[in-house]
Amino acid sequence: VGKLQEWADNSGNDTAVGGVTQPQPQGDAASTSSLTDATHLRDAFIQSAAVETFFLWDRYKKENTKTQSESPQAPQQPGSGSDDPQSKLEKGEIPDGFLRQMFYTLGDYRDLCVGVKDNDVIKALKASGDNNIETIKKAIDEILNKQSRNNQQSGQKSGTTPQQTWWETNGQHIWKGMIYALTYKDNTSGEKGKASITQDTNLKSALLDDKNKPKKPQYQYTEVKLEETTDGQKTNDDITTPTLTQFVKIPTYF
Repeated sequence: VGKLQEWADNSGNDTAVGGVTQPQPQGDAASTSSLTDATHLRDAFIQSAAVETFFLWDRYKKENTKTQSESPQAPQQPGSGSDDPQSKLEKGEIPDGFLRQMFYTLGDYRDLCVGVKDNDVIKALKASGDNNIETIKKAIDEILNKQSRNNQQSGQKSGTTPQQTWWETNGQHIWKGMIYALTYKDNTSGEKGKASITQDTNLKSALLDDKNKPKKPQYQYTEVKLEETTDGQKTNDDITTPTLTQFVKIPTYF
């Protein structure tokens, strides 16, 4: 949630420009300002989720890639086997185990945005992230509630909370950012000691279309679902294979 923390630190009732504190605009200008704030919030969510996905994928590969020493009877280099995570990704397939991690990650971000009433979930979010969760949540609520008040003044009404409305609009963009993050890799050919992350054009071609949207229908926001249970069994039961939009609304049990 690094980008969200950075965004939260820079948000507030006053805007600092060039080291000088500027009061927030009023009237129509305030409405425009709240829209800009909401856009910055969206970008912070996308960037945070994308960065988290990148590092989760790196860890997943290391934990699930068999080496020659682990498979003496069928030696193969990492990346050469059909069950190797990277090999699957290069074919445009996200391994089921990692897809499940992506579902839970997006669910965490929705909980952070929309809010949860379960204290156990709140504690888990803090434990899995950092001690700044409450600060981020407060900043999110301030921005979205302000935008909601401006919308009401202009005659716009909604039967949902500002946070729910915002998520329904932007959850899809956050998911796309997570898929987009999988097209990047560590560049080990650079100078020693200097980390570099670059986009792999082959991965981009395998995962994204020419509009940078998930290439395969089964990974699109409204279509993607978990087709493997926690014990590894495939199922077509709609109850045990919820779509992503359904999954993120299901309370998580820790």
